[in-house]
Amino acid sequence: MALTFRGRASRRSLLRFGGQLTLAGALSAVGAACGAAPPTPSAPTAAAKGGAEVPTATLAEPAKPAAAAPTQAPAPTQAPAPTQAPAPTQAPAPTAVPTAATQPAAATQAPAKPAAAATGGTATSYAATPPKGKEIAYKGSLQIATWFSRDEPGAAVRYFQGQLIREWAKLHPDVKVEMFAVAGGDMRQWMRAQMVADTPPALAIYNTLPEEFISGWWQPIDELLDRPSPYTGKPWKEDFQYIDQAMRPQPDTGKRFAVPIVKTGDAAFYNVGYNAEIYRKAGIDVDKDMPPKSWTEWRKMNAEIKKAGFTPVSLEITGGLFWQAQHIELPLMEQTADQILKKIDIKIDDTDTVGGTLSAKQRTYAVLKGELDYSKDRGIKESYRLMKEFFTQMAQPSWAAPSDLQSTYLPKSWYQGKVGAVHVGLHYISELQQLPFEWRTMWWLALTKEDTDVPIGPIRRDGSDAPASNGTEPFLIPTKTAKNQPLFEAALDLIQYTTRPEALKFWCNNQMVPCFDPGKTAKDVWPGDEKMQKAMYGLFNPPIKGRTMRRAHLESWGEIVERPGFQALVEYFQDKTSLDEASARIQALVLDRAQKQCVDLKLKFCG
Repeated sequence: MALTFRGRASRRSLLRFGGQLTLAGALSAVGAACGAAPPTPSAPTAAAKGGAEVPTATLAEPAKPAAAAPTQAPAPTQAPAPTQAPAPTQAPAPTAVPTAATQPAAATQAPAKPAAAATGGTATSYAATPPKGKEIAYKGSLQIATWFSRDEPGAAVRYFQGQLIREWAKLHPDVKVEMFAVAGGDMRQWMRAQMVADTPPALAIYNTLPEEFISGWWQPIDELLDRPSPYTGKPWKEDFQYIDQAMRPQPDTGKRFAVPIVKTGDAAFYNVGYNAEIYRKAGIDVDKDMPPKSWTEWRKMNAEIKKAGFTPVSLEITGGLFWQAQHIELPLMEQTADQILKKIDIKIDDTDTVGGTLSAKQRTYAVLKGELDYSKDRGIKESYRLMKEFFTQMAQPSWAAPSDLQSTYLPKSWYQGKVGAVHVGLHYISELQQLPFEWRTMWWLALTKEDTDVPIGPIRRDGSDAPASNGTEPFLIPTKTAKNQPLFEAALDLIQYTTRPEALKFWCNNQMVPCFDPGKTAKDVWPGDEKMQKAMYGLFNPPIKGRTMRRAHLESWGEIVERPGFQALVEYFQDKTSLDEASARIQALVLDRAQKQCVDLKLKFCG
């Protein structure tokens, strides 16, 4: 089988290469973190990984995801300042794919070791007869740049998408499928460098920024959706349930670009996972008193947990997982800044919607008109004060430094039963199956007048209240790929193969939280399994319907604001600066971003 799968280059592995990492430097760091030359689309090098067998004539049981391989967290460095994207370095000559026994060259600090790709018929055997689709004329390399690895079984949402890709590669031995992971926000810098140099990969599995569509990086798929799929004979759009919700047109262009694995069901994507045994040891009745009724009540519980000798909560705000802090920032800001978020949720033109997540246009307009000011709005500043209270009183003692991780997202102390609560997402919740203690989920807590004197809005959920959403990052086709007809047809066939109804069924059956009909409860999804119903309580309560986030937090402006913005908050939490100074720094970052975004998005009100 012609499939190469490169290991994940972690955000920390990238950042340790220097405080002022340019985009060209980011490319070199990606390669160095993998023990190889930088992954430019023209000639990547990688360690070989086996793929899934061709499905056999018998229907096999879905494979159970295994625990992800532990990772050692490298030391962090100063966050790099974003720079103008230079052309990427010249691609090295291709190297021979090593055998399974060959180890990649050692990096300065070893990144996470990717799990071995599945072999054998049971890994992806779910169809009585393997569909062949149309003949592929293309022969050669087909590169797929991915947001995080598709080779770690603990992250089931990504791993089983990878299994489907590996299966397609097995069916097309003349196409050399090469997947390589560029981690997190760093992929956006890497992708910009590739687009500027006109050397994009054939496909991307990726979360984009709005200006990328305006700039013409990605191929629209609207016409393709109306054509028959080679796997069903019906219009391709019929393969996607709830397409109008799960695959909405991009608001700035009115076109569709992204092709997701559509996950049905309205469970929340993000939650707080907690160790029920630690809560019991702190004298808390988890069946009667959990989840807490308010932020005040939870703060008191965390004080008891600390007295019992445990860390109440572990959440990152520095290092490679600095972005985790948005998951405390969001629920607080949505409550304390409710008034200004309602005010700026307006219809600027016919493409705007009101009452849901704010668009980049709505946020940009509000900042440039002086209506949204992070240095002056009392509600926004109050959310930062409450974040300081959280990190200094409830979080791990070493919160200002990266934790020692055991998996991609979670610290060793959590696995060791020393931490009361952590942030969890559906993309890695399957890792919790391996824990030696009882765990459950809940959502962040509602504020009360005991916590703050600003007007408080209702608690909201992070995620979509649509009947279906993206199961993982979607496929995107670069416009350059669409200009090469044989390559384009191969890339399109790969996407159609991995998103067809049988493939979706396989993907859903291998998720810890399966696909289900919208409106169902935990009791409906796991009938008769009281333990699982309690564990998954937080995915369904409070209901997400009508409670989606407006999202004006730091991450909504991109990593160019988020990373230095959190650094400003860390210094405020450490009493190195005042709240006024920290919020003024954030406002300067946001204003600069809004001015540039106004131009990038070609907004009419820029003046």
